[in-house]
This record gives sequence, structure tokens and C-alpha cells, in this order.
Amino acid sequence: MSEYEKKNRRPVNKNIPVKVEPGEKISIKPTTLLAPVPVVLVGCSGKPDGQRPQNNLITVAWAGTVCSDPPMLSIAVRKERWSYEQIKETREFTVNLVSKDLLWATDFCGVKSGKDVDKFKECKLTAVKAEALPLAPAVKESPLTISCRVAQIIELGSHDLFIAKIVAVQVDPKIMKGQKICLDQAELTAFAHGEYYEIGSILGFFGYSIASADVLRRRLPAPAAEKAKTSRGAGYTRKVRPGDKNGSDSSRGRPRRNSNSNTSPRREYGNKPGKKK
Repeated sequence: MSEYEKKNRRPVNKNIPVKVEPGEKISIKPTTLLAPVPVVLVGCSGKPDGQRPQNNLITVAWAGTVCSDPPMLSIAVRKERWSYEQIKETREFTVNLVSKDLLWATDFCGVKSGKDVDKFKECKLTAVKAEALPLAPAVKESPLTISCRVAQIIELGSHDLFIAKIVAVQVDPKIMKGQKICLDQAELTAFAHGEYYEIGSILGFFGYSIASADVLRRRLPAPAAEKAKTSRGAGYTRKVRPGDKNGSDSSRGRPRRNSNSNTSPRREYGNKPGKKK
């Protein structure tokens, strides 16, 4: 920080009044305020002949997708957590999504140590075998379980980052409609700055900002569809040339996806890569 910035930086102290111009933000110190984030139950277990062989659960809010192809995610865990050594030893874990019915147990698992209590027993949760993993348990009561194998561990500071490949996904049939996963029926929860929230109403869908009014009416609740129509840019319809296989699929009312489900939005909306000369 330059001397000028030091002299002109506005103080951030609740005891010191700060004059803020309309529309101006207040600067605070760097901190972890990315929100909301998913709150998940991570299932893990040590090796049967190791020092921590029991099934265990850890609550993690620092979790996220890091790659689409191959599918990968990451979790950040403190070294002092009992589960840290279990995951590091076996290099596998499960990520179990948390519904509002699971929230109390999830919070309990975040404040109690697996060294002192059997979290599955205390929370009346059922440990079941996770697909494609020999040791880490899945939580039967979770609406969706992701099986993960650790590919890399990165030391960061307070936390170490476990980057893992997703090797299997198990979904409760109750939230399936044909081949579609209806996560809106899973009653999922989120975490924001120390507090839990229930995920609420649908506001849009991927691509809704350029969808036609007809598509908005079919795919969104009436209030959300009306708001989307009146928003800037809503109702835009991309012109598709005849024979453009990647263009809009008018029969289904949404952009046609390529055979590769992990294609980027650029390809999904019909933009073709440049021809090689």
C-alpha cells in the first residue's frame, strides 16, 4: 500500500463514524465472505489396521467444483481435525448433500470430534457403502452422495485443500423424475457467514437471460417469468441459420446441448469454432 493510500484510506471501526457517499461501498479487511456456499457432510474412514479405523463425518463449507472434465471437486480441511488424517491416509471421501432435515445433524458433526463420539450413532444416521469406494461411508439419509478419490493435497495455511476426482454419484429416487435430477425437491441448505439458510424459490435457469417469453412461461413460475421478461435483455432470441445443429431447439424450448454434457456455454448456444485453414 502506498503512502497516499495509507493516508487516504477510510477507517473501518464500528466506533468511528464513516461518511459514505451514496452508492459507495465500505472497505473492510480481506476475509472469507464468499457466500452462499454449500454445506456438506463429508464421510470418511481410516484404514482397518490404522489408528483411526472408525467411520466418521465432518461438516465442510469450503467445498466446490473445480473441473468438469474429468469431474472433480475440492474440500478444505484443517490439519487438526480428526478426519484430516483419515482422508489423507485413505485418499478417499464422500460428499453428502444436506437437506433441511439433515441440518441439525450436520451442525452437530461440525462441532464435535470423531475422536470423542460416534457421529453416526449420536445423530441416528445410517452409514452405507459408497459406490466405487472401499472405505469411506455414504450417508443414507442424504439426497445425493458423491464418491471422491483424492488426486492432490495442497497446503494453503489454516486449511489444506484436497482436490479429488468424482468417481460415482448416488441419488435418492425420490428426487428423480425419469432421467432428470430434481434438486429443487431435495430441500437443500446453504451456509453464509456463520448461518444456515434453506434454498428458496427458482429465479431462472441456465440461459434464461436470452430465452424467449414463451420459454420463460413454460419453465419458470409466473412471478419469476414475468420479472425475467421485464428485465433488461430478457426475451432475446438468437437467430439460427438453417442446418445449425448446435442451435436453438424450438421443439423443446431451450438450447440444444451437444452429445458431450460437459460442453461450455459457448458451444451450447451454437457458436461454432473457427474453421481450420
